[in-house]
Order: sequence, then structure tokens, then C-alpha cells
Amino acid sequence: MTEANATTASKQPDAPIATPPAILYVVDGSSSMWNKIDGTAKITLVRELLAHSVVNYPSTAKPGLIAFGHRIQADCNDFELLAPIGAPPALFSKRLHAFTPKGRTPLAEVIKLAIERIKAHGGRGTIVLISDGRDNCSGDPCDAAAGSGSEITIDVVGLHLRPAAVEQLRCVAEQGGGHYYAADSKKTLQQALNTIEQTLLANVATAVSGEKVAPSHPQHAAKATVTPSPATPLATQPAAPAITFQDQWDRDRELPALGDSAQHKGAKPTMFRDNFDGQLLSDAWQIINPNLSTMRLEGGKLILHTEPGALPRGDVANLLLLERTAGEGGYRVTTSLKSEFSSGEDGKAQQQAGLLLYHDRRNYLGLVVENVPHDSFGACRSTPCRQVVRVRFTAMERGRPRLIGKPLRIAWHPPQSRALRTQFFVRLKLQRSGQIYTAYASLGGNRWHRIGQLPFYRGDLVPALYASSNMDLPYAEVAFDAVWMHRVAR
Repeated sequence: MTEANATTASKQPDAPIATPPAILYVVDGSSSMWNKIDGTAKITLVRELLAHSVVNYPSTAKPGLIAFGHRIQADCNDFELLAPIGAPPALFSKRLHAFTPKGRTPLAEVIKLAIERIKAHGGRGTIVLISDGRDNCSGDPCDAAAGSGSEITIDVVGLHLRPAAVEQLRCVAEQGGGHYYAADSKKTLQQALNTIEQTLLANVATAVSGEKVAPSHPQHAAKATVTPSPATPLATQPAAPAITFQDQWDRDRELPALGDSAQHKGAKPTMFRDNFDGQLLSDAWQIINPNLSTMRLEGGKLILHTEPGALPRGDVANLLLLERTAGEGGYRVTTSLKSEFSSGEDGKAQQQAGLLLYHDRRNYLGLVVENVPHDSFGACRSTPCRQVVRVRFTAMERGRPRLIGKPLRIAWHPPQSRALRTQFFVRLKLQRSGQIYTAYASLGGNRWHRIGQLPFYRGDLVPALYASSNMDLPYAEVAFDAVWMHRVAR
């Protein structure tokens, strides 16, 4: 039977439906749910407003609850049915308040689970997905939502999303025959949940009364486009604001692709290049302390998930060493990376990532990007800037670290900001000429800032990439672009 025929057949019976349509909420439990909207953590707002909403559901249609990313920091199989469909409101509320956001966002797999649960409960109903991010487990949630069929609707509430995530979650709503609701404030979240509640209760009342039952949303049978909701019409939603910075450099644009003529002007032939555009990591790389659940290739990027570890201790997960040395002569190694770092609410968390010339854990050169909670410099006048991200050049020699040159601050928030994360993108370059090593950073690829220079360091070094943190939460995902290695004149 085709989908169109199935939809038509579902409208034919005039008798009451014995089982009202199921309702299943799917709530994001990833670590980013601790980020704030209107000064309150997203998870706190969802708990408060959703628990209040569920109280209004009749005994004939109590909703179930699924959470994801709530048990394990970096597990793409972390999703769980916390309250079955039909659970008492007290149990729903208890389970909603019991889990702690900490992990990843396996949207595709959790959508499949939700569809399975509704099919096991009569086959008809609505999934309400509440999330603040896109799938970061290499799944296709849009494709998963397309498997909902004509009797299951998927509504989506997006919590202060970035543009790429909005596109993906709108697609989930479209393929699931439901609505997409943008919730960028407590007010719009309340409006979204109220609108969903009214629609669902109307569906339940219709089913119980014995009236003819059409799909939950009229567009479901066609599954063509997302219809704007009464709460937040898509046509009036403001575009996501550009990321602005507080100094003279132009930081609002993406880095040009590695390989620009400006980037490698005067360089000799390429010694090595990896664009990370395959499905598998090149065998030119050696992985020290591998943890494949926190590393992936996606969209031409190498993505490393920060985990607790320190280079001097030798316990950094997924330390990637390029298994070749440059031999005699000069060379330069270049990469670019993008992420967002956070010191957390208590200011104690630190994430790091960067480009190394590595011998062992006691001997290496590091061009390190890291965050500090507060830092005093001219951009914020007499008050320290907040959530500062900087680049520093460090030499580790026989286990003793030495700062080379002066750190370069590349992104921050003004003192009055309450933001907990700072987004950045930066290009890094380490160059050897004779026995002199020089570190550079650039925000656009044309203007390079020399961080520091070190003469007379050992020569048996190999390029390396890494990402780490000093605690489990908050964590960051660091996206490395290509890695280039060129020969240069002595």
C-alpha cells in the first residue's frame, strides 16, 4: 500500500478509535543544554515549562519521555525511554528532572527509537523533539524522520539554534509532517509548548469523541513543506546574528580554504597534504591513545572531542602524529581550526587544541589555542574581558615548559556579557628555517601575526594535532580543516 493510500484508508472508519494518539516528548540531554537563554540554563527552562504543560493532559493521553546525551559524555548510543507513553504526570516530571545533560546529540538514532515506541503503542501519534543542536554522531535525522509514515507526526522545538542546526531541524519537521518552532527566549519557548499542547489535546479529544480522524497536521500526508506555527511564524523569525568581536580585526567571515595563493606564497612543493575529505583517516597518521568514539571525519573536517588529558602526562586522547619527518632543510606546517571554548560558570574549565612539532611528551613545540576566564587588555579598557580565547607558543624541553613570545588574543566577550562560550576560527603555522622555529597565527589568511620565535631546538620532530580539556564538562568539538606541509628555503 502506498503512503497516499494508507493516509486515505486511515480516514475511512467512522467508529471511535480505541487508543488515542500517542504523545512522546524527546528532550535533549547534551552538555550544551547548560547554556543559557534569558539568564537561565536551557534544560532548566525546558523542565519548568514542560512539566507545567504535561499536567494539563487528560488521563486518556499521558505523554512519554525520551532523553538523549544524558548518561555518558561521548556516546552516540546514549538515549533512553525514561517514562513510557501513558505515564502519570508525577513520574514524567520526576524523570524529566532527574537526568543531567552531559553528552552528545544522536538525533537520527533517537528519532528512530521514538518512532518505534509509537508504533508499538498503536502506531499513531506525535513526537515532540526539543533540542538545541544538530546531530553530531554522523547520523541523518532528516532521513530518520522520513520513516515516520503518515500516522506519526514530528514537531520540533529548536532552542536558540545556529543556522546550520536550524536547517537540519526544519528538515526533520518537514519530513515528519510537523511544525518547526524557534525558541530563542523563555517567552517563545512557552508559546511553542502551548501551541503544541493545544494541537495535541485537540487530536486526543477528536479521537476519543469518535469523530473522523485526519492526520495530526494536514500537511502530513504530502510531507512537502514546513508550515509556520502560530507561535513563531518562520517568515518573521530574525536571522541568526553574526558573531561580532571587540577589536580591529575582521573576524566575521569564515577562513578561506587552505591552499590559497596568499597562504603559501613563496612556498616550495608540497611535502604532505590531507584535506580530511575521505571516510577514513589517512594511514600517514598515527593515533596515540585512540578513542574513536570522540573522533570523526565529517564534511571535509577532522573533528576531535576534548577529553580530560594533558600533553606532559602523555594521556591526551587521539593525539595524531604525522608519521614522517621533514628531514634536512626548512619546512612549514599549516592548519586551521574552529570551535567554541568555555570556562564554565565557575571559571575553572579550560579547553585546548593546536598544532605541534612533537618528539615525545617531554619534548615538543606547541602552537596552542586555549581559553582563560578573564584577561586584562586594551579592548575591554580597565575591566578584564571574559571568556578569552588566545594562541600561545610553548616549548617543552626535557619536561620543562617555556613560553615563547607573547600570547595573541583572538576572541573574547566584553565584561558585561553573560555568554558562557566563545566561538573562534584561526589558522596556525609552525615554520622551521635552519635551526630557528617560528610560530604564526592568522584570522583571515592574509595577515599573519608572529607569536614567537625559538632558535636552536632539536630537529627530530613530527607534526601533530590534538584537543584536550582539564575536566569532563564543559567540553568542545574542535574542527580541523586541511593540514599542509611545504618545503621552504633555509
